Amino acid sequence: MDHSNIPGIDRTETPVARPPSPPYIHIPSNDFLNDIIAIHPITVTNPSQPSFDLGVPGTFISRHDVQTITQDLPQISPRSTDWTYESRRQTQPILSYLYLGPASVARDHAFLRSEGITLLLAARDTRQALARLLGVSKSAAQLGIAADYVDVSDRAELIASFPLAVSKINAHLLERRGEGKVLVCCETGNERSAALVAAYVMTMYDADLVKTVQFIHHRRICANFDDDFKFLLRSYGDIVAARRTVGMAVHQQLQQQENQHDAVMLAPAPGPAAATAAGGAGGRSKAAKRGIEETDMDEDADMDDGHAAAALCGGDGTGDDRVLRYTDAARFSGRHLTPFVDTNGAGDDLSGASPAMGMQQ
Repeated sequence: MDHSNIPGIDRTETPVARPPSPPYIHIPSNDFLNDIIAIHPITVTNPSQPSFDLGVPGTFISRHDVQTITQDLPQISPRSTDWTYESRRQTQPILSYLYLGPASVARDHAFLRSEGITLLLAARDTRQALARLLGVSKSAAQLGIAADYVDVSDRAELIASFPLAVSKINAHLLERRGEGKVLVCCETGNERSAALVAAYVMTMYDADLVKTVQFIHHRRICANFDDDFKFLLRSYGDIVAARRTVGMAVHQQLQQQENQHDAVMLAPAPGPAAATAAGGAGGRSKAAKRGIEETDMDEDADMDDGHAAAALCGGDGTGDDRVLRYTDAARFSGRHLTPFVDTNGAGDDLSGASPAMGMQQ
């Protein structure tokens, strides 16, 4: 319906015919933030959890290992006040042990030595890997340090590589006993590598998407988190939060079971008086006889011979006489001796005996 010509109604937006798009993820500008942003390790925000699921199937990292990597200390990101255009060609420390920059820095041996870099982790396109481009292995070999790669074909595949990148960084730092430093790089240091660093911060620290992006922008303003990257990181953040929730629930359940087991083991054994009281209040005495309603008719053995079963039941073993179990009900059915009968004659039809043969009431 066209409302453009209706008095009192004004159109505020121009209609656009296109597929619907997801809502925009707003990241507040650094101009409106504090001068310092602090994030805390997951061991601080989850003080009782013994291990953490980092997304690699069958792989958990212990609380001690997380403390070895992060030193259980908060990371502080002061806002950069001396940023220049040339700074985009340099490397900035996002964490005390994690650097972000372009791949060209891998050729700056003096810088790598001065900063104590021990691992070069390059994020590159699969086609670059096939063409042996963006290689950092040569520089690493010359410096005697480690080199590794995270190869992805497109951005959609990047989210699956986040746990792998986190695992590689942690494995190297644990091998160095928390004394190593990692440089994550790509062509510009602003896209793939920035996304990997953001995923690492969201995994190892208590930071959501917005806080993580702001934290990185305080150190490296040129890091480019477009809508696609933000949607990927938000989805990954939801997965990380779900893993933490499940891990905490499992830990609490195990702790509760251990407490119950300890309470049972430490409880005193009941005495004879308590056992007698429990038997009298909770059920039938062991010496009491079972009633017919408490017996299990299925406990009687099956009779292999149908004629024998029929003979016991007063039948001939043929036709509709299909009694195959020797039970009390079958044993007393069909008997002609009836101690009591109905004086009105109803008992004659049921028992086949004359009223005179029975005892009248």
